[in-house]
Amino acid sequence: LCNEQTGEPQKGDDGTKDGNSTTDSGMNNSDWTLEYIEVPEPPSDLIEVCSETNTLHVSGKFQCSASCRFSECCYKNSCYYFEFDEHAEIGKNNRKNCKLYTPLCDVIYGKMPPIPEEGDGEGEEYIPSFIVPKPSNNIKEVCDPFDLDPESCREICQAGSCCLEPKESQESCYTGNEITCAQYSPCISIALGEDSGGLDETLSNQPMEPNETEMELVCAPKAIVESQLNAIRCFNLCTLGWCCFSLDNSCFNDDNQEVCEKYSHCKILSGIDYSGDGDDDAVIGVAIRQGGDSNKDAIIPNPPIDIDAICSYANLIDKEKKEKCERVCLPSIESCHSHGNNTDTSRTIAYIDGRGEINQEENEKVCGLYNESCSRLSPLPPPPPDLTNLCSFAKPSECEKACEPAKCCFLSNLESCFGYHEIS
Repeated sequence: LCNEQTGEPQKGDDGTKDGNSTTDSGMNNSDWTLEYIEVPEPPSDLIEVCSETNTLHVSGKFQCSASCRFSECCYKNSCYYFEFDEHAEIGKNNRKNCKLYTPLCDVIYGKMPPIPEEGDGEGEEYIPSFIVPKPSNNIKEVCDPFDLDPESCREICQAGSCCLEPKESQESCYTGNEITCAQYSPCISIALGEDSGGLDETLSNQPMEPNETEMELVCAPKAIVESQLNAIRCFNLCTLGWCCFSLDNSCFNDDNQEVCEKYSHCKILSGIDYSGDGDDDAVIGVAIRQGGDSNKDAIIPNPPIDIDAICSYANLIDKEKKEKCERVCLPSIESCHSHGNNTDTSRTIAYIDGRGEINQEENEKVCGLYNESCSRLSPLPPPPPDLTNLCSFAKPSECEKACEPAKCCFLSNLESCFGYHEIS
């Protein structure tokens, strides 16, 4: 079965330790426990398949993409493990094999980032002062932002609460525990729901200068959707300006406006559950405007960070998992898209920023987080009538664009992919 957009098989030949299909962040679709990706050695024909001559053609580029798919985590720095258990050896082998995929697979994923080496340059590995225990397997359900149980979520997140502390603080245990801390990312739901409660009091009234470069990288919508590690990193950076987003004690004023505006990337985390009680001017989120005169009838949250896994092609085969994807995508279906000629102009969405102003640009970004994953609920469209002409040798870019909706069908398991989508 086509796994998300990578074409990875569902079982057996996906480069993982046990053959389970995983998401980009290593999350198993069935039980939400972290799986460790093993990067195999590249196929022997990678040089020919990913040659400049072969990848000039659309079919050749698809072939190269299929051969490179097991190296995708190498390009995201998400398959290097330094723990003192069996995964340390996996990380060592991955670092060795990742080097064999570049520069050939750069044509698919871009330039590969520097591959980190073990230790600090003197042969010694970094030993964290505190080893974070792995959370309960049901953390995703307990802290589901669409069905949040605040008390149980707080309890289950307690052991990993230090993961959410700013990295610069003494209370932070993030460094050295990154992989485990990623499993605590559902706790972001309760942290946001409680506003600034539980955070360092020194952050409650004065924002600190952010690291804008890193924030722009890890808080980008695509980065958040692809990796829970990025969500944790983004959260850590954003806590330094948490008062800018506070509902009760906002520090977004004339004195702090310049600094607070630098935290604009943090709005990606703002799936705040707001019922409409109290002062709505400070709400950071997306609200449905009913008839244009209310901004507190409903709040549309950002999609869960693992929406790509929830709505993967493999999951959509299963009735219950498909229904979960439909529930997750409901805000997008109702409010982000026009439905033919039946667009309801009285029901539109509007992004409410820290000053209560409507920001349509931010609104479009939030809707964009749903688009790629939720579009999988729709049948593949029929190919354009001039596909043969578009895919002539002279028009590779136009052909690639025309074939994009059916990309997964070209990578693996054609029978299953075409069996799921009715193509006329």
